[in-house]
Amino acid sequence: HRHLKELYLKANPNFEGAISVPLLWDTVQNTAVSNSSFGLSRMIETQLKGLATRNQHLELFPSSSDADQDEHWDFCKWLHSNVTTAVYRMNSTKDGRLHDELVEKYYKTLSELQDRLKANDSKFGTFKSFMFGPKVRYCDIVLWISLLRLDLAYNWRFGMGRYTIRENYPRLQQFVQQVMEIEGIKETVLPRDIMALYFMTLKWTQNGNGRSLPMVPHGWEEKLDLS
Repeated sequence: HRHLKELYLKANPNFEGAISVPLLWDTVQNTAVSNSSFGLSRMIETQLKGLATRNQHLELFPSSSDADQDEHWDFCKWLHSNVTTAVYRMNSTKDGRLHDELVEKYYKTLSELQDRLKANDSKFGTFKSFMFGPKVRYCDIVLWISLLRLDLAYNWRFGMGRYTIRENYPRLQQFVQQVMEIEGIKETVLPRDIMALYFMTLKWTQNGNGRSLPMVPHGWEEKLDLS
């Protein structure tokens, strides 16, 4: 198959939803299993963990006996609405005033997340806590991905630009670095490739925005020890 849509329609000829990734495909039954990033992450963590070659000690999802299991799930949904997809709502609106309101709301959310980290630092007596305490969880990885993209792409691509993680949110910048310290994470961070996802799309280039990538922001790689 050349196009992802063909797989969706093969699994369900009446499918009318969004064509999105990730998509797990069952090569035996020849059908789709799931396109839920959260569900697939949970499956990898609980059912395929034994195949991991490193980081098996990490528990990204609280177990059923943990008191914060439901809170973690609710927080993941909150992140999805207020951080992960918020930037795409900014991009889709044609109302300049609404765009600016969404941008301000986004930065306010980042301040709240930074305050949460600071509170956890005080509570647990460490300067390297995560959203739910000293252990890294799935929600931290979700947040990390968005924070990583902010200075590289979101600020320019979605007309944000007022603040940056590396200059205006020092505790969030430290948080990004903490996640980078997990074995195997740093090698997956390719800044120019991340930027290409947003600046080399067909829609962007067809609008007369050129076919060249912006330069990586000054100091970005140095801050994360990638230079």
